[in-house]
Amino acid sequence: PSIAEILPLPLADYGPAFWLEAEASGHGMLEVSVRARDLSNMVGFAVQVTWDPALLELVEVAATAPVGGPDAVARGVAAGLGPGRLTMGVTRFPKEVDPWNPTPLGVDLPGNVEMGRFVLKPLAPGDAVLRFREGHRVARRPDHAAIPCAWAGLQVRIAGAGPTAGEVER
Repeated sequence: PSIAEILPLPLADYGPAFWLEAEASGHGMLEVSVRARDLSNMVGFAVQVTWDPALLELVEVAATAPVGGPDAVARGVAAGLGPGRLTMGVTRFPKEVDPWNPTPLGVDLPGNVEMGRFVLKPLAPGDAVLRFREGHRVARRPDHAAIPCAWAGLQVRIAGAGPTAGEVER
């Protein structure tokens, strides 16, 4: 199977948002980027992404949010949660605090920023929708208030392998 088409799902052109962008790699894999924009005073985020495990298999996942800096350190997690599901998240903490009582510091992330990446292997032909799982997606401020965000996944059309050389399609 191979990636035939990648279709982004609708997302408003303004305001805080998380969305998925993807491209087919030269090795036949689907490389997906978790993107965010216009986040102010964010201390961290946590998401789960789901898809049809009969069509796609997780190969690799990493949280890459640029929330560290000279005064803070980012602590993150990125892992598969079984077939068709992954989790990723990052929290920002000050460098000079008691590790038993850390106080998060907010950061402004204007513009379009990569928050994480993952790679999926196509397994079978079909249409797969990648979504942020409802109830398992949040960006927070230091006071633990959620940042209101729009969320958008994407659709991937996976084509079959087709006939090999010397075979005739019937």
